[in-house]
Amino acid sequence: MQKEKVVDYLYDIFNSKKNGVQEEGINKMISKAVTMLSELYGVDVSEIEKSLKLGQQIEQEHTKVDVQFQKIIALQHLAEKLDYYTGSKPKDWAEKELSTEKSERLNEVREMFGRLLRDEKFIFGNLDEEKGSKLNENKQFYKLLSGDLNTLKMDEQYAHAELSFEQLEDGEMAIYLSEIWSAVRGNGYATKLLNKIKNICLKMDVPLCLRASTTNNIKTNGGGLNQNDLVKWYEKNGFRVAEKYNNFETDSTAPFMIFNY
Repeated sequence: MQKEKVVDYLYDIFNSKKNGVQEEGINKMISKAVTMLSELYGVDVSEIEKSLKLGQQIEQEHTKVDVQFQKIIALQHLAEKLDYYTGSKPKDWAEKELSTEKSERLNEVREMFGRLLRDEKFIFGNLDEEKGSKLNENKQFYKLLSGDLNTLKMDEQYAHAELSFEQLEDGEMAIYLSEIWSAVRGNGYATKLLNKIKNICLKMDVPLCLRASTTNNIKTNGGGLNQNDLVKWYEKNGFRVAEKYNNFETDSTAPFMIFNY
């Protein structure tokens, strides 16, 4: 693999992004560029992916463009020099740097929501119409986001859901829907509860993610959706498959999906 060929391809990605090619198409081009760089330097693809992740986060600190442009810039630098972002630093510096950034992001978000939770007048001052359990539910969400709660259980008529606050692969924080199910099938109870959770996440500007698994999603007493129909149900409700944000164990039978991100 010649360096000039890689550089030319990266230039094509940049122009494609600038000309409005859709996100999925750009992601495929970026993946191909990663493979080309691994062939150029004779290293495993995982090494390029690790350097790209670090480079993207560093570029994020210096640019105001979106994540895909940040990755393209990082790839261009890596085409110049494989150790562009690490130089003479220790071998495990990149892993420690990424781990530190994620930890700082987690503390920053928890501190922010904890501060808002303490200032109840700021949070709930314009929510006079929300009384009783609904107001308390909002408070419970803020407690989850601030770290005061590890798990939040929600019940709505015949539907049940359990939520936690987790970190995505790119360091952003998100609500994780570990399970949602209804004791009664075919009456839209699970959909109603899911919409309620989605609306709260939109209001608080927090992503909502999940593992689309038939073992913990949409369980019913009379049977439930199969795996394919479950994924379609989530897609119908605004979710998309996004394994690149998955910070959990990969399961090919149950795709990682995200909403509001």
